[in-house]
Amino acid sequence: MGKIFDTFGTLTYANEAEVSQNFIIPLLTELLGYSREDIKPEKEYPVFKINYGRRSFSSDKLPKSQKPDYVVCNGTTDKPKFVVESKGPEEKLDNHLKQMTSYAIGVGVNFIVMTNGKSLMVNDVNEPIFFAETMEDLDIKSEILIHILSKDIQTTKKHAEIIQTINLKESLGMMYAGDDASFLKLQLSDFLSYLKKINEDLFDWQVPFEMESGIGQNIEQYPPEKMLQFRRKGLEGGIKDNTEKISLLDLINKDYGKIRIIIGPSGIGKSTTLRYLAYQKSTECLRGQSPLIPVYIQLRRYGLNLNIRSLIKNSLEKYGMTPSDARFSEMLNKNMFLFLFDGFDEIEEKYVIDAIHEIEAISEVGNSRFIISSRDSRPPFLHNASTFIIEPLDDEVVLEISGLYFGAEKYSFYNEMARCGIGKDAHNTLILTFLALIFKEDKYLPSSRRKTIQRIIELMKLWEKGKDSRASNTIEWDIRKRILAELAYEIIDGEKGVTLSSSEIDKVLIPLIKELKDGCSIPADVDKRGILEDLSLIGLVNYENNSISFCHRIFLDYFASEAFANKYSSKLTILSTKISKIYWTPIIELAAGSIEDGGTYVIDIEKSHLFLAGRCAVEVNNIDDEICHRISLSLARKCSSLVTITRFRAMNILRRLQSTYSEEIFYKLFMDCEYTDVKMMALKQLNIIGSTRGQELLSQNIDLSGNGRLFFDQTIPGNIALSIAHNKEGDYLKIIEIWKREPDLFTSQNCKDAILIVLRSGHMTDGLKKALLEFYLEKGDIEKTSKDGGLATVLIEIGDASIVPSLVESLKDMQEDKTYGMYTNEILASFKDDKVVDYLIGQVTEKKSDKNIIVECAKALSQSKGRVPKDVFIKLLDSKEQLVRAYALDGLQRFPAPTIKEYLVGHIDDVWWAQREAIKVLAEKGMLLELTKQRDFLGNISQPAFEILLEKIEDSKAIEMLPVLNDLLNYCQQDRSIVRVSKTFCIIGEVTKAKSILNELITNKGTHMEMYALSDIVEIAPIFDQEYAIEMVKFTLASTIQDERYRLFLEHQCIESLEKIGGESSLVILKEIALKNVVSNGGIVTERALRAMNALISKKDEEWYSNFIESYPQLNDSAFRRAIEGLGLIGSKASITKIQEIAAKNKSNQLTIDFCYSAMENVYILNGEYIEISDEELFGRLV
Repeated sequence: MGKIFDTFGTLTYANEAEVSQNFIIPLLTELLGYSREDIKPEKEYPVFKINYGRRSFSSDKLPKSQKPDYVVCNGTTDKPKFVVESKGPEEKLDNHLKQMTSYAIGVGVNFIVMTNGKSLMVNDVNEPIFFAETMEDLDIKSEILIHILSKDIQTTKKHAEIIQTINLKESLGMMYAGDDASFLKLQLSDFLSYLKKINEDLFDWQVPFEMESGIGQNIEQYPPEKMLQFRRKGLEGGIKDNTEKISLLDLINKDYGKIRIIIGPSGIGKSTTLRYLAYQKSTECLRGQSPLIPVYIQLRRYGLNLNIRSLIKNSLEKYGMTPSDARFSEMLNKNMFLFLFDGFDEIEEKYVIDAIHEIEAISEVGNSRFIISSRDSRPPFLHNASTFIIEPLDDEVVLEISGLYFGAEKYSFYNEMARCGIGKDAHNTLILTFLALIFKEDKYLPSSRRKTIQRIIELMKLWEKGKDSRASNTIEWDIRKRILAELAYEIIDGEKGVTLSSSEIDKVLIPLIKELKDGCSIPADVDKRGILEDLSLIGLVNYENNSISFCHRIFLDYFASEAFANKYSSKLTILSTKISKIYWTPIIELAAGSIEDGGTYVIDIEKSHLFLAGRCAVEVNNIDDEICHRISLSLARKCSSLVTITRFRAMNILRRLQSTYSEEIFYKLFMDCEYTDVKMMALKQLNIIGSTRGQELLSQNIDLSGNGRLFFDQTIPGNIALSIAHNKEGDYLKIIEIWKREPDLFTSQNCKDAILIVLRSGHMTDGLKKALLEFYLEKGDIEKTSKDGGLATVLIEIGDASIVPSLVESLKDMQEDKTYGMYTNEILASFKDDKVVDYLIGQVTEKKSDKNIIVECAKALSQSKGRVPKDVFIKLLDSKEQLVRAYALDGLQRFPAPTIKEYLVGHIDDVWWAQREAIKVLAEKGMLLELTKQRDFLGNISQPAFEILLEKIEDSKAIEMLPVLNDLLNYCQQDRSIVRVSKTFCIIGEVTKAKSILNELITNKGTHMEMYALSDIVEIAPIFDQEYAIEMVKFTLASTIQDERYRLFLEHQCIESLEKIGGESSLVILKEIALKNVVSNGGIVTERALRAMNALISKKDEEWYSNFIESYPQLNDSAFRRAIEGLGLIGSKASITKIQEIAAKNKSNQLTIDFCYSAMENVYILNGEYIEISDEELFGRLV
């Protein structure tokens, strides 16, 4: 071997410091010719200004993770040549490149060198130009490295000259993307300058343009592809929204047609997602990995003088491209763009139709794709567009993001959010970002929801101060706060949702502006428009189309509460006029923290609304302990209510109220209350607050068991497990004992949550980890799904890779019990560690491995969060096991389409699941049309492949797939298959064809059709127009008469479809079904029909519901409760007496009482009233 391998090939490194001293320094001095004086440690390099996206920082303010180890110079620091960063021996280099880019640009160099002592990478800013995977590889390529980085080359040649001499195939080797990348780079050569500029401008994609930081805080970048999930919005014709979660990568890469629309409320991450895509796609273009040229456009600028084409050209010009009209048209036809239209809802109403027509017109030119964002309040309706709803962040993602910000302290942050009552708000990405910044700066979150919102606003105020170039700064913050408060108050008082129109704004601002000018609080030349534009720059409100709305509900509530507090201080009677209005309850609650005499305020509220008074007491600053005790005692009495909801609300507020009397109250509730749900919650709270008596009670009741569910689907043993988890000195192994003893669904969920509490509070031990693994690997009759699923979640979050061999070995036992270890591949797939991936690869490629191990490890690799080489999946395609081939095809999905196309096409005539995966991945990589070229396989298509092919044709709405559909129809032998194909015809727009297929089938088969085909017909009915859909339901219902055995099943299917179809005709049929089944089948069909009706009813149906309840006293409990629920949903106050009568007659039936309470409360809510219903009122004062 050569000098490099002989010197470094056998060395090992414990950490990055050893990599620096024992590898980097010798490499630079002995191979590349630099002196020790040329190699400047970063901490010794002069401080300089660094551009971080659109912001500027001093280089010494950057965190260590964003600084290199060395700046290599030609003697002095004013002649820098490249930067060098060392990483630990197990770290991946490409994970850290982005952190170095801004620093390198700030220094004034393009070359970035990164190494972990095993591999070495050199980048020209974002683009890789050299890569050696091993020391042996580096030895072979040493001459190439010398011609790039040696002192002789760096001091005698310009950057451009060095780049021109590099042969990427030789310098990158296996990392090189091949001929496809070369072709793409050639294709994009005219756009390189544009792509580099947009890439640099959107480097800091997570910070909105409106909120550029002026306080030096770095917002960590957490890619939306890891953070957000989407749901496909239902198709026209009544189909409900899809419940399947879709990742951002799937949304982009799968064939959903040219136009995709993403909708969601303010702050959910729409703009961030589009900005990220612009950055990410520009990066991929520069690396030769994608032909999609991103163009980011803010639609708020669309109007009279700027149409869609103009906005696109302006965006291109902003980053250096100035095409003529003719050249622009040529570009649209020749190139593939990814047009990112941000904020469709911000287009003025009068221009919306024009914008839609223009977007549709441009979408018909060339092969570009379009992603359009909009708030869910005003989504665009474009022909052949697929619409996706952004899901709020789930708890798992919130925790993962918390880990990005805070590492090991993530649980502290997570628990702080729960403590201050703002956990649900954190499911919004914008609010979560603010909370993270507050915790990073203060090390804690404020003590209540109001104080937390106030702190967020203070942070935004600081941000605004750092934006002198954008904000007018002519209005003082206190004046802005007053204006925002009055605007918010008007929105709430007028029950106007979240927006004020121009005339409603005038009503507030014109007199207020006059008052402020008269008092010299604002300059004389400031007008209404100036004020609104000034407010919009803060980031709290949106001002568009002459209307104003708050960016998030928490800001609206906060500022309205400020106005309410001011008005209450001068006019106490205002409370009595608002307290019973549902819109005002969150405002009254938040206002408690602004009112000087909070104690009196709480007492005033307590007279009529105890629960609201309790919530206000939580918000009051320094509330008198005696007032708190008085409220607590009243709430404790409510814990004896006959109504479950009342007991829970009382306990929940007691949990948040902290006073010197809390322990005594919870202890008495446990000892004296007759209701188990209250006793168990009291026990848990005693252990949360660290009560000695609570620990003693827990020890005495450790083996307590019992049937029934408590609050929030908790069980008695499950609540004991949670109490143990909250006890800092608890015997956590007892939780596993409870889990083994009580393996039902709800207790399993409770025990899983308990273990996660232990983990997140930092009390996980090696012994507990071992016990959890042993429990997961146990065999037996225990309920597999609930136990294994919960334990898998825990093991994944623990993330201990040492359990991998044991998990793999256990897969052998699946031969005897197919349900054993059913979540094992999910656990294995969760590890990102290269060593785990290599271990799994070894298992699937070892010929002597057990068959189950090979199959399950192949599945784990296909879903792995780690980096699996493409060659592994290609090798698995030769397996004799079709499931292994199927998983290999699924695994190929992570690689660029051109590099996997031949393997996918080669398996479309494979068998069963392998054939299915080949078709699925082809479709999801945008290559569905390949199937039109070779259709011979359709004659022998497997059922799984048949289903996935139709599903993917529906997703893409590709009319070009008609030849494939027609072939499939000709091959169909079964009624169900014919119905299934007709559905696809309808969804892609061939409605007439779809109806003719169904009509012919109905004519030929009539009532002799297969039962499941009838079920399929009624299932697809909602995608058709309402008249035809109702006809299909009626046909199916008539057919059920011919065979009584299947009537129950088919009627259930009809009910499901009628609920989706909607309308008066559906309601009529549902009533007939409900009446027809009152006394048969235990009332199951009637309950389901009533449940569907409850989604469609209005006030005119009140009499029907009342008569139905009166006429059928023999109704089973579930149907009876559903009818009570219907009365509440109708919302007529005339129903209250009826509900009270029912409650009084059923005082011994807990569930019926609870349904009555909810129905009665719903009536008040639908009438805009906030009433705390007492037991006396619920039972008509007959308790």
